[in-house]
Amino acid sequence: MTPPKNRWRSSLSSVVPMLRKLRWRLILTGVFLAFLVTVGAALLYGYFRFQPLLNERLQKQPHTNAVYSRPFKLSVGDRLSLKELRQELAESGYEPENRGDGSDWYEVLRTGIRLHESHNGKPDIVTVRLSRGSVESLQRGNLMVREISVKPRFLSNLLGNSREKRKYVRYQEFPEQLIKAVLAAEDENFFEHHGLDLPSVARAAFVNIRKMKPRNSWQGGSTITQQFIKNYFLTPKKSLRRKLEEAYLAFLVESKFTKQQIFEFYANEVYLGQAGSFSMIGLAQAADGYLGKNMRDLSTAECALLAGMIQAPNRYSPFADRKAAERRRNYILTRMVQDKFITAKQAEAASREPIKTVSSTRHLYTEAPYFVDYLSEAVTREMPDWRKTENFEVFSTLDPELQEAAIEAVRAGTAKVDRQLRSRKNAARPEVALVAVDPKSGDVLAMIGGRNYRDSQFNRAVQALRQPGSAFKPFVYATALQSGGYSLGSVVLDAPYQIDFGDEHYEPTNFGGGYRGNVTLRRALALSLNVPTVKIAEKVGYQAVAQFSHTLGFSDRLQGYPSLALGTWEVSVLDLTQAYTAFANQGQVVRLRGMTAYTKDGTRHEVPIASRQAITPEVSYLITSALESAVNWGTGAGTRAQGFRLPVAGKTGSSNDSWFAGYTPDLLCVVWVGYDDFSDIGLIGADAALPIWVEFMKRAERQGKLSGAKFQVPEGIVTRYIDTSTGLLSTFDCPDTQPEQFIAGTEPKQVCYMDHSEEFELDPDQEVEEGQTNQEGEERKGLWDFLKVLKP
Repeated sequence: MTPPKNRWRSSLSSVVPMLRKLRWRLILTGVFLAFLVTVGAALLYGYFRFQPLLNERLQKQPHTNAVYSRPFKLSVGDRLSLKELRQELAESGYEPENRGDGSDWYEVLRTGIRLHESHNGKPDIVTVRLSRGSVESLQRGNLMVREISVKPRFLSNLLGNSREKRKYVRYQEFPEQLIKAVLAAEDENFFEHHGLDLPSVARAAFVNIRKMKPRNSWQGGSTITQQFIKNYFLTPKKSLRRKLEEAYLAFLVESKFTKQQIFEFYANEVYLGQAGSFSMIGLAQAADGYLGKNMRDLSTAECALLAGMIQAPNRYSPFADRKAAERRRNYILTRMVQDKFITAKQAEAASREPIKTVSSTRHLYTEAPYFVDYLSEAVTREMPDWRKTENFEVFSTLDPELQEAAIEAVRAGTAKVDRQLRSRKNAARPEVALVAVDPKSGDVLAMIGGRNYRDSQFNRAVQALRQPGSAFKPFVYATALQSGGYSLGSVVLDAPYQIDFGDEHYEPTNFGGGYRGNVTLRRALALSLNVPTVKIAEKVGYQAVAQFSHTLGFSDRLQGYPSLALGTWEVSVLDLTQAYTAFANQGQVVRLRGMTAYTKDGTRHEVPIASRQAITPEVSYLITSALESAVNWGTGAGTRAQGFRLPVAGKTGSSNDSWFAGYTPDLLCVVWVGYDDFSDIGLIGADAALPIWVEFMKRAERQGKLSGAKFQVPEGIVTRYIDTSTGLLSTFDCPDTQPEQFIAGTEPKQVCYMDHSEEFELDPDQEVEEGQTNQEGEERKGLWDFLKVLKP
């Protein structure tokens, strides 16, 4: 019989292994439960973290923030060929045939084009008849009209910090062949998996390792769902946490949305390279940006080309490397055969198709990056909450044709400036700015803010503050005429002159130190004489000149000092352009604007023209008349020498920079050329800025933008013949007689009595020859000699 003690030991020895097994089972169960709790907590955390994000960004309607150009207008008599009209219609989004989907389209007739448009769901038919390179007639329905507006061009989708172009389209609008090409390129099992394609990941890794491919050409295993999540929700930073978040979000997205919806999200958000300063987002935008086509018109080869770019848009861009793009396209065609999307015969035919893209410089003419920045800042300033609006459209003032003219004029003009500066040692290339506006409405029609937006986004047309030099002088003379104490026939002595202002003593001079004796205000302004200008400013009051400048929109920085008369206070190109509208618009200064209307959630809001009467129409006309003289025989005579013949008024300006401001009754344009570091360009306004201005205006004339009309003479203007040395009514004995215009009541009543043999005589050593009066250079040294005295 076994002793009790031994039996206890025997029982204990049999229980211990059981307890040990139970303990390990409890431990493993605890670990498993802890794992389940951890995973569950992580899933719940992820769900509550990402669910609101998914709801916010994916379930709402896509934003349609769009910026459009000024509508293209057609008038009877316009010079226009059938090719040019078709190009304009294509740029404006008209289809060359009826798609049956309600989009605007056109048909080519034997003698013109018929437009089929839809306005608020109602069809509208417009027939354009062409004859001998011009518009013969316009017919809207059964009614003959003189003018029509073609819908505006699309400029950009988004305002603000991101510079993107996109065209959002629905899944059903993607052509089947393009969908198949994308699947072959990125995710052939997209419609079978649930967000992750583990076999594809393993297969891609195996191929990469086996073939020892360089890392930049590895096949990827990410699904379309994962790619969309990575690009749309997560950062590009590679980490285990981001991979886990990507995988979880993939399952979450797949559980909430259909495959068609996910493909739509992806295809509209994928980055496909650059077009100028804009990123091209989405396949529809890429089809237009690279191929100039509607997505529905793509061939199989073109579908493969775009799909192949998704992996590395800048490397496989046909703009950057056509051979690389062709190799990638052909590879995608091979994949499409492997996936049984197309036959080998179809692939072979597609691989022989040449790649036909739009011009790589097309973006220069279809975008206006400096203008878009200016418009964006204006919209944000006036409507800070615009980004909260899902459907926000801006109808801008930009005229695409004039923008193209500005680009070409700047390109040609800066090339000439570069040649002039090339002789200097280490001469840098100067920058340029141009603003063109409609002087009656204030619409900004064209804007150049620098040579190259990609190199510098600093908008010199808006942000740069520079001394306008003599381009400011018309405001001094306008102040004098508005005061009632002066007329254009008033005489000022151009002779050595001293000024005591405060505790300072100044001696302004003209360029070269020469003087002209008695000169009329017209001659003083047309020839840009410094001494008479400063004298006039002193007589009417420097503060009066400053206050008048403020009424035109110049900043309060402009103060009443003698140097103000010669344009030493800094202004922007945009400020100077707005101020000149008072001269071009019968005394009304017009606030410049970048948009005519906008829509918020379907409701259209018009932006009214904002103007105020700054000077009388009579004073405005007299300044214009004097500036016509400046162009015809004064410092701006280069406009005529370079072949611009239409009625025009303008003024050169020279400081460290070169300026020209000029206008016709239809168009006002200001050009600036200079260095960003404020160094002296060494070229006067007539040599650098004026040629660019002339080139732009000549192109505008060829486009039919200028009517050629003369400036309108307001009532109350009378003409008298005066003696220019006295300003009095001339007699047969007066050697220098000219017709002069006056505001009725200010014309001279007294006849000239002077014995002209005893006129004011100049020092023969200081005499300026008549041939030198057409050169802006005479104002340049005078300004800087004057400023040297002003320095403390």
